[in-house]
Amino acid sequence: MTPTLFDKVRSKTRPVFLPPKPSAEDKKHLADWNSMMSRSHAAGQKKHNALDQQRLLREQRIHASQAIWETQVLPDWRIVLRVPHIRNLWWAGIPSNLRPLLWENAVGNPLALGKGLSPPFHTHRHPHPSRPSPLLSRPCKTRHFR
Repeated sequence: MTPTLFDKVRSKTRPVFLPPKPSAEDKKHLADWNSMMSRSHAAGQKKHNALDQQRLLREQRIHASQAIWETQVLPDWRIVLRVPHIRNLWWAGIPSNLRPLLWENAVGNPLALGKGLSPPFHTHRHPHPSRPSPLLSRPCKTRHFR
């Protein structure tokens, strides 16, 4: 697309309701703008790379602690409460494949509720595609206060 006569005259760095700048100043401001945008893009890329590096280091630390989790914590998960360096591992992150087991042990089930005693919660967690959720099929009970 070729620039029109208006595009050749119009300033890209100044609003149209103000008098035009000299073309040398306009070119200088446009070059300054482009250099600022390239520096901003480089800074954003650097920040993104640093965050990726931090995430990778955290994942490597968690993966390296996998053996400790399997040998010391899984047999007796209460060791987390007693041993400080294992408590620090807990706060640093649990390997994702062990989270369901450890979460179940840590939270517990003090009321000893079975799956049959709380069906809305279990069906809501794993809904069957052909069956609507019981939470959605119940009529809404509203109270009117005077």
